[in-house]
Amino acid sequence: MVKDRAERWARLDIEALVGEKAGLRESGAADRVGEIGSWHTHPGSQDGRPSDADLAHWLNSCDFLKRPYLGLILTAERSDARWNNPIVHVWIVRRTGPLNRPVCEPALIEGGPK
Repeated sequence: MVKDRAERWARLDIEALVGEKAGLRESGAADRVGEIGSWHTHPGSQDGRPSDADLAHWLNSCDFLKRPYLGLILTAERSDARWNNPIVHVWIVRRTGPLNRPVCEPALIEGGPK
């Protein structure tokens, strides 16, 4: 669902993602979607914070799935041109409180390869 792409960036087509999920809901397939999150890279920087487009996608997915949604952003140090040791930034998006307010906060990954 990439709208535009260049060497160091890509722009997601949020409208297409929303449309795809709406189609799944209308067809009754929403309950069979096993998605828990998504990942992408920020190759032009070491900033692992989500962009506005990332947040919109993740919140839409959270609302569609009716459960918290994980977003992973991978970055690499400038000296790591081949991405041998990527840095994984993990975020969880959920709704909370009586107003169902959206929250995006850093999450920790435990375990995994050493």
